[in-house]
Amino acid sequence: MNEQFEFSSAPNASKLIESLRHLSYTNYSAIADLVDNSLDAEASVVNILIRTRDKEPEIIIADNGIGMDRAILGEAIKLGSLTEKNEDSDLGRFGMGLCTATLSICRRTIVLSKTDGGDLLKAINDVDEVIAQKKFVSYLGKPNPDDVALFNEVMNGAAHGTVILLQNCDKLTNKNLSALGGKLGKELSRVFRYFIDAGKKINLNGKLLNAVDPLEWNAPSTTQFDETDLEIEIGDVSDSVHVKVAVLADDSASGDKQIAASMSNQGIYVLRNNREILDGESLGIFVKHNSLNRLRVELAFSGKFDKLIGVNFTKKNVNFDQALLDKLSSYLSGQIKTIRNRIQKEITTETPDDIHDIHSDVSNEIRKKSKLLMTPSAPKETRSKAEETDQNDTTSDSPTKTRNPSPERQQQGGFSADCEFKSANMGMHGVIYEAEQVGRKIIITYNSDHPFYSRFILEQGRNDRRVVIGVDYLIYSLACAELKQNVEDDEVNELIGNFKTVMSVNLRTLLA
Repeated sequence: MNEQFEFSSAPNASKLIESLRHLSYTNYSAIADLVDNSLDAEASVVNILIRTRDKEPEIIIADNGIGMDRAILGEAIKLGSLTEKNEDSDLGRFGMGLCTATLSICRRTIVLSKTDGGDLLKAINDVDEVIAQKKFVSYLGKPNPDDVALFNEVMNGAAHGTVILLQNCDKLTNKNLSALGGKLGKELSRVFRYFIDAGKKINLNGKLLNAVDPLEWNAPSTTQFDETDLEIEIGDVSDSVHVKVAVLADDSASGDKQIAASMSNQGIYVLRNNREILDGESLGIFVKHNSLNRLRVELAFSGKFDKLIGVNFTKKNVNFDQALLDKLSSYLSGQIKTIRNRIQKEITTETPDDIHDIHSDVSNEIRKKSKLLMTPSAPKETRSKAEETDQNDTTSDSPTKTRNPSPERQQQGGFSADCEFKSANMGMHGVIYEAEQVGRKIIITYNSDHPFYSRFILEQGRNDRRVVIGVDYLIYSLACAELKQNVEDDEVNELIGNFKTVMSVNLRTLLA
């Protein structure tokens, strides 16, 4: 058959441009995407302003990069531009960053750009104009005097570079511009830490940002557990991944919430061409747990891994190839288990004998009634051949992965379970308790540094053992509800972690 592709299937511009405004950017990742373009343009200085003009918010990103001539500027304001990208070094990839990032924040984008020795040029993308004309149209031409004045104002004397002005910012998630700028500064300080350390200057509202390293790699108190170039060969990709494994100091209280030992900060940080694209993830390689709050892993990939990482143009959503994950897991999982065991030994505290006896009575009562309780499903274990020789061993320190029970299982109750109560130093700012399931045993570890523990377990518990019993029952029930969820789902883990954090913070404040 001689099939002629002649029918025009061009998208409806009005509907498509509105749809493009609902991609998975956050305000912070969108602005970071625009900073990517500045750094790709060889800028040594990037100035970001978040301000109000005529009672309306506007955002300006200005850089002293090489600027754009008319041909390149014309491509840059298109969806899917044809500008050349170097996968080994460039931060951009799909040629969509300028358009999609700005659309996720504002309805009108003005770009002013000037090359060395060239004329100042102006381009405008306007959502309402596209809707009115029902086709993708832009302005590309000369600037007016106000544009020239703005360029000179924000460029600080630079002879060439680019200014991006975001107006009609109807999709700001935080209308408090001071708070928006505060969080943005922290994000950019971490995301572009290697560029800042290399001498690039990023200013936010006149303040120079300093690099923030979540690994605290160069801090004297940090344990540099491992650093290596891990060679990977999968399909047509053959390159190395630079791996760093760090353990923060027990007293890592820098005051910066991005560094502090916590459930949200622990885990794996993924970089592409030295630019962070993921922070504090488990990637299914391990299960997040309070005893790993000081764990930091950095995986630095080149753009050659883009297909295996599954990075998209927002640089926030990734989908790792399973073969790559398997190789990473094979290298990291043993190290992470070792780190967890070491930390657990460091923080474990001895429970007083009288309190231990009450916990034991509670455990016995729970064991008697466990058939009637809604408990987590018995784990479906996967063993190696070596492990199969000892099927009854449930003393492993590593948490057992659980699966969601069927609705019928939830109604019928769980298994004949064992229960154990421990205590550990998790810090004043840690959660009240941590729960894990090891084999058929539920282990609850109280935070002995939290005022909840000292008030209700140690103080009032010694006066009235019923207080300890009641608290144990309550925390055990919360632990069962927590462990019924899918512990391999990072979003569920984050939701549970946020719930426990809010509860712990409020109780700490109320009991102070």
